[in-house]
Amino acid sequence: MLRDRLNHLLFSNLFYKAFIRPFDRILYAIVTMESLRKERRHNPVPLNKIPQVSDLENSEWRAVLDEMAPLFTMDSESFHRKHWEFVQLVYMLARDRRLHPQAACLAVGAGREPVVYYLTHKVRRVTGIDLYAGTYLGGEDEPDIPDHPAKYAPFVCPQKSLDLQRMDARNLNFKDHSFDFVFSASSIEHFGNINEIRRSLREMYRVLKPGGAAAITTEVRLNRLGRSIPNTRIFSLDDLLRLCRGVGFTLDSDSMDMRLEAPFHQDPIKLPEQVLRRPHVILRYFSTWFTSVSLLLCKPGSGALRGEWRTGIDITPLEYNARIQVGTQASILPRGGKLRLHMELENTGNFDWYSGGGSHRIAVGVQLRDRNDGLIERDFHQFTIPRNLPRGDSLAFEGSVPLALAPGNYRLWVTLKREFITWFPESACPPARVDFTVE
Repeated sequence: MLRDRLNHLLFSNLFYKAFIRPFDRILYAIVTMESLRKERRHNPVPLNKIPQVSDLENSEWRAVLDEMAPLFTMDSESFHRKHWEFVQLVYMLARDRRLHPQAACLAVGAGREPVVYYLTHKVRRVTGIDLYAGTYLGGEDEPDIPDHPAKYAPFVCPQKSLDLQRMDARNLNFKDHSFDFVFSASSIEHFGNINEIRRSLREMYRVLKPGGAAAITTEVRLNRLGRSIPNTRIFSLDDLLRLCRGVGFTLDSDSMDMRLEAPFHQDPIKLPEQVLRRPHVILRYFSTWFTSVSLLLCKPGSGALRGEWRTGIDITPLEYNARIQVGTQASILPRGGKLRLHMELENTGNFDWYSGGGSHRIAVGVQLRDRNDGLIERDFHQFTIPRNLPRGDSLAFEGSVPLALAPGNYRLWVTLKREFITWFPESACPPARVDFTVE
């Protein structure tokens, strides 16, 4: 109570304007919308960032929005940072190749968010947890949601792929290493004090598989000083990153796009009286300027390479079509050694394959990078198909790739080709990827 009174006194408009505002400032660079639009047309939208209306100019990001259009629509005039958060979550997970039919994911603070239902069409299973106490306006956590999820579904979704449970994010009742990825939209800021938020992040880290990821959106402060907001923690970027790294997470990329678009910084939405105003990008509560932020966090580890069945493009595709899977397992020896890849190959063509011929070798292309995607080593290695492969048959085989690694954090890209055939284009055979750490 005393803290709230002092906070109100220090950051009341008159006192703030006279004594504090001259020493306070927006912390991040301001760019014109036109320059950012040009950048977005030619470059991917970063994963770790604040909302920018210019994200709409990026074709890949826009494709995610268009696919989610039954849930909501956005243009430059109707832009809303909360809708941006939902699209950005899916975009991050898709671009990081986390969405595949074998994935199991956990939604923390799930409520009845549209992304929870949307992802039931993208992954094997979506588990969502929330208190479901009926305390939030708008019916976001109605008590009957876990028992009747279809009642709140914005569209038809496979119910067998969805499991909503009443659970506290600070004490997740799941075994260690249960999920391929975790996501949480605008939730952790409501989990209590800083220690309780840390507990929830530690729980997310615990239930993730090695090499898994947590996609998070929350609130971030844009100026140094300001008044606290009731029941909501507005993080400084430094505090937020310190929290995440403190429980073991690493950023998927160390780069953060915190640039503010002009002219939104000049006329922020004043809370609470302008809460319905659009475009909804930057907000101001008394002296506190804030917006949303997205983070893609990784749990280090040498978990399985994420891979799906890929269709290979051959020079005689009617005769020699193949589907190749990389990534059911991968093991990396500490302090160097060899990477052992477990691969599967299926003959989907019209002719039998015979081992021993040059056209029946597989080349595995390897790119070893640091966590900022800086290239360390690039090579490819040949493996002969170990036996004949009749039409419609499949086989599993292994191969080792020598790697000399100093201790550190790494990223491995793997792609495939049939020997003597040009590399498959990425659209046909996108690379599998794994993040790992050598102790």
